[in-house]
Amino acid sequence: MAPKTIKNALLDTLEDLTEQDFNKFCHQLLDRREEPRVTRRRVEGKDRLDVVDVLVSTFTEHGALNVAVEVLTQIACNQEAHTLGEATGGCVGAARCNTGRKMRLLYIKWLCPVGL
Repeated sequence: MAPKTIKNALLDTLEDLTEQDFNKFCHQLLDRREEPRVTRRRVEGKDRLDVVDVLVSTFTEHGALNVAVEVLTQIACNQEAHTLGEATGGCVGAARCNTGRKMRLLYIKWLCPVGL
């Protein structure tokens, strides 16, 4: 089966989050210190579809995927982060990624940042 588009995978992932986890996701997204940053008015009170559009317009599709996996990991939604990477064909951490090994190493780094 062909991988999902990044936007569809992001939407599916955010729709699978509980309301509490979605709120944590938005809060953590706003708390990111790296540029570009997302402003509160762009996500506050928005639904999941709007947040996906904000992610993609702010970070590009591949950047949005990386940021989403990073934020999901930070809020302890590790399974959702893993599933998102798999749903998009494993293209996490690079604009083009052809090996599952690279994806696994990135997940290990996000889940266990000490020692890598």
